[in-house]
Amino acid sequence: MDIKISYRKKGIVHSNSIEIPFTPTEDTKYIEISEYPHVNIYMLNSNRDKIRYIPINLFPIAVGNENNNDDLRDLEVLYIGKSYSETNTRNIISRLKSHSTLQKILADVSCDDPDYEIYVLTMNFDDYNFISQVNGMNKNIEIDNRNLNIDRFNSIYESDICKEVQVSIVEAAMIKYFQPKYNKIYKDNFPNKSYKILEDVFALDFTGVIVNINSDNLYCRLFSEVVEPSENHSCVFDLSNEDKRQGFFEAFYNTK
Repeated sequence: MDIKISYRKKGIVHSNSIEIPFTPTEDTKYIEISEYPHVNIYMLNSNRDKIRYIPINLFPIAVGNENNNDDLRDLEVLYIGKSYSETNTRNIISRLKSHSTLQKILADVSCDDPDYEIYVLTMNFDDYNFISQVNGMNKNIEIDNRNLNIDRFNSIYESDICKEVQVSIVEAAMIKYFQPKYNKIYKDNFPNKSYKILEDVFALDFTGVIVNINSDNLYCRLFSEVVEPSENHSCVFDLSNEDKRQGFFEAFYNTK
């Protein structure tokens, strides 16, 4: 099926097309586009009853990804939030129903940038992994085997930071990294010992935090005013301030 996308950017009309594999189900006899503003593609049966639909806003990103069209595949990060529930009684939909910041974003964009579409991306993060690293090439590091504390190492390695804290750290790290327009907290001073979500991390003497974000499966590239568009982002923060102990990320990224 050939799809041609027409879109506006700053009032100027652009077009792009893509051929995608599409096999209608047996009960689909007709396909039609909804009336203006053409937000859905409907599949109809022999009686022309609507039996299913595809939101039209799914296609621009697919077209942009296939044709390397940055206008369609690059999504600016405007706000980062979290949703967490141990009992699965709270999901993304319920979280957004009364989300005042989302309502403000929708109102602002509708007024100031009516050509733009707002997408809500949901991401699920795996449990954290513990990384231990020794940089024997750095001669400035002082190592005294008499003072090595195996109990400290074991306490870190066997640590169990609760899921809620993990989600909060991921949220804070992403906010600090992307600096979204509509976020206020964490933008200027993360990581900081004053934040309750980092109490366990600092107590265990973790040297750093890395949050990796990959949007390959969403066919889009994320960016912000301070971060270039990419499918892969690494939010890297060094928590070590000791003069004689080299930070993990300094060794990991700068060793030659």
